[in-house]
Amino acid sequence: MEQSGYQDFIENIPSDILNVTYNDNKVIDGNILTPTLTNIFPNIILNNKDEDGLYTLIMTDPDAPSRSNPSFREFIHYVCINIKGNDIKTGQEIASYIGPAPPYNSGLHRYYFVVYKQTSKIDSELAIEYYKNRGGLKSNQWCITNKCEMAHSWTMFQSEWDISCDATHEAIGFVPPPTYRSPKQIEKHGNA
Repeated sequence: MEQSGYQDFIENIPSDILNVTYNDNKVIDGNILTPTLTNIFPNIILNNKDEDGLYTLIMTDPDAPSRSNPSFREFIHYVCINIKGNDIKTGQEIASYIGPAPPYNSGLHRYYFVVYKQTSKIDSELAIEYYKNRGGLKSNQWCITNKCEMAHSWTMFQSEWDISCDATHEAIGFVPPPTYRSPKQIEKHGNA
């Protein structure tokens, strides 16, 4: 697993690799997958050792709006808390899945899936309040402060802009900074 750069949002290298696939495309070692391919919720197989324990799963992009200018670090793509054992369906979805949508000309973005073991149940109202805006957040810090131990499993892939990103931006009401607007977004919103 590519380990460079994780320190900008997480303190430790998790010990286990999480199994995530988009159709037949496995997420591993920072491989590159397109936004078009990853706009659907992936298949996630948790490998949590405590079947009766509670877990939090987060997908985050620490490279918003770009890796060279991460002024909006992190953008949260998915949060599920209070997962019992390995069954994601038992958890509470706090932030529904939004596929990768890196802005135009922003280069490759990293997308991390990280699992935290909880020490007890997390109050969903507190989580909803924290994650409601999704951008400019600190997921690792929030997890550690809110009844989670250090991250114990993860995986990561990379992605960069394709034409499908414009539709995702439109759907979530996001207009990138002028430097990162696509030709279609410049036409609609200008470049200043």
